Amino acid sequence: RPPDVILLDLLMPRLDGFQVIDHLRQDPGRRRIPVIVLTAKTLTAAEHDVLEQRVLAVIQKTGLDRDTLIGELRAALGAYRGKAADG
Repeated sequence: RPPDVILLDLLMPRLDGFQVIDHLRQDPGRRRIPVIVLTAKTLTAAEHDVLEQRVLAVIQKTGLDRDTLIGELRAALGAYRGKAADG
């Protein structure tokens, strides 16, 4: 069974997060799984634009505490559920 959501870091060995997103979006069985990016990477404007079009949310890990992370995840998933209910 596919996951309900994927939490993805951009900085990984072998494949980076952008490549993982590309693979997910090319797979018909996985392309609809929402992806939330958690990263410490400083994003360029171009990278941010690409992610904005392809993932549910981008959360910067730098200085992130547990409660803020949970709040960010809840907000992103709540917005996703709202869109799914409307569409």
